[in-house]
Amino acid sequence: MLMDSYIKIVSLKCFHTYFEFGRCKNLEITPGENTLALRKKFGFILQMSDYGFDLFANTKKTPSEYIRHLSELQELTYFDFNISSTDTFFYNVTNLPLDREVGLSFSSNSELNIERTDYTELMGSFTSPGHLPNLMSLQLFFDDLIRMGSHGREILLHMRLEARSIQWNYFIINNAQTKLLDLVVVSDRGTNLILERPTEVVIGNGQNALLFTTEDVLIHLSETPKANFRLIKHPGDLLDMRFESIFKTIVKLPNPSVEDIIVKEVGGRQIMTSNMYIYI
Repeated sequence: MLMDSYIKIVSLKCFHTYFEFGRCKNLEITPGENTLALRKKFGFILQMSDYGFDLFANTKKTPSEYIRHLSELQELTYFDFNISSTDTFFYNVTNLPLDREVGLSFSSNSELNIERTDYTELMGSFTSPGHLPNLMSLQLFFDDLIRMGSHGREILLHMRLEARSIQWNYFIINNAQTKLLDLVVVSDRGTNLILERPTEVVIGNGQNALLFTTEDVLIHLSETPKANFRLIKHPGDLLDMRFESIFKTIVKLPNPSVEDIIVKEVGGRQIMTSNMYIYI
């Protein structure tokens, strides 16, 4: 189909702090009942992008003028869309409540929305009960779009999701059966955490292990690791990172896998945690 006579009337981009470059991947956006009816009647073209969509109409009017004209021709008052993810672990990496199943509702008329210089940031609200697999719903009211497109401005909308923060747990299992004293977990980047004073524990298979944990400090998950830890041995009782060159690195430690994080209760609240087992 030739697009020469079409203009972009609405553009949506979805961002997520977990993904590299902040662009939300693996979204599946489908038109709702209103949008399907309007598309059938007026011939809209919905063009998907890597992290959102563009909606085109066959008109010579500005986006705001066209939507005003559209609102006068029929009784429907908004576009609607259902949004889900094809990523099995999307819920794991997204900052959503753990104590109940929820959905996210985004609407152009929400008082929580933020007007930026070049776009409007749509802020989500939790819906209960959740409507999975349609994790998110989106409603774009004509009156709001007309206002956003005033003075011939492009109607650009952003949705933003936050990565989940989790507790990191390193279980060090000493298979060599040699004495390991003065062990500490330090960060190379992404955080200034130093994990000292490990706890002696017995893991599920009956082996003894030393547990190093971030405890109450929860670290953001990231598709491209931004925090890295390593297990070091330092001489004596004084740990002074100014003299790091004399410390011996035992092993570089892994980052959490989104497939293996689990929910646990700590101090009366639920958090997600990653248990990582390192054999040395």
